[in-house]
Amino acid sequence: MIKPAKPRILLVLQIIIWLLAVCMMIFVLNRKLAPVYTDETLNAAHFITTPELLPGDAVTQSFTSSYDKLTNVDVALCYDADISENAAALIQVLREDTVIVQQPLSVRSCPNSSFLSLSVKTSDCLGDHFTIRVENISDPSDNTSFTLMATDKEYLYLDNTSNYEWNGLSSSSRILCRFTYQTGYSYYPALTYAFWVFLAALIVTGLLSRLWDRLLPHSGH
Repeated sequence: MIKPAKPRILLVLQIIIWLLAVCMMIFVLNRKLAPVYTDETLNAAHFITTPELLPGDAVTQSFTSSYDKLTNVDVALCYDADISENAAALIQVLREDTVIVQQPLSVRSCPNSSFLSLSVKTSDCLGDHFTIRVENISDPSDNTSFTLMATDKEYLYLDNTSNYEWNGLSSSSRILCRFTYQTGYSYYPALTYAFWVFLAALIVTGLLSRLWDRLLPHSGH
């Protein structure tokens, strides 16, 4: 017995289901990509500090980007627990000679002797020259000060960093810092979701075909 051809409406439904499935797979492939990050860290278990930064004093340190997309720059402030509530720092990141991040902060709002992360999010920067600048912008009448964590252990230095400068004077040390780059994407989560969408479409279209076959004897053919 020759089974009759499936009706056009069933084929249309199956085509619609697969079109929706393809659109959904493209959507999840775009939305579920997981960024992959790489860190470069200059850290030390036993650290020293920069000279005190009184109001108007500043520390700068340069580095060269190792990857194409820089996302975060971290520095570490160090201060007394009883520092004035009015103590303020201006943290800047310059790309070549252009300020790309400028963040005034209350010193007490910054983690003490730990990394403070600044969002940079700049791309096409492989090999570009950056400068970190931290200035004490407190009111001079407060005479309040803070320092930055640093190290003079040369074996800890990152090759793409230089010694810091305090008020333009060169030092033989480097401030502790961390640079975070986005270096790619992980496709595993996106492919997993896309597979489940494909499987769901396969099951639904299969069920429609089975339902049609079961209803066929009652359709008068």
